[in-house]
Amino acid sequence: MSGRHPNRKRQLVPIQYATMAIAGTPDGKQKYAPEMAAVYLRLVYLNNDSSETSVTVTLKGQCQMADTPYRELVSADKKQTVLRFMCRDAANFDVELYK
Repeated sequence: MSGRHPNRKRQLVPIQYATMAIAGTPDGKQKYAPEMAAVYLRLVYLNNDSSETSVTVTLKGQCQMADTPYRELVSADKKQTVLRFMCRDAANFDVELYK
């Protein structure tokens, strides 16, 4: 995260990190910046670290997922795959996808 502070004032404003997350990685290789997304989630849930929320992700094409805790395969067909993750304490984890 070094050098990526959005306003250089050293204030932690959650929406600024969400904006950087959806702007992608600085090298342009990823559409979303996972580090910035994780910072945003940690800031948003800083005072409520035990809450649980679901995040639904829609992927183009049919995918399978390695056995991962806190996840649900909602639907999968040739056009798209829909996954739901149960997120708690703003924790992040890796997911292995394969065709």
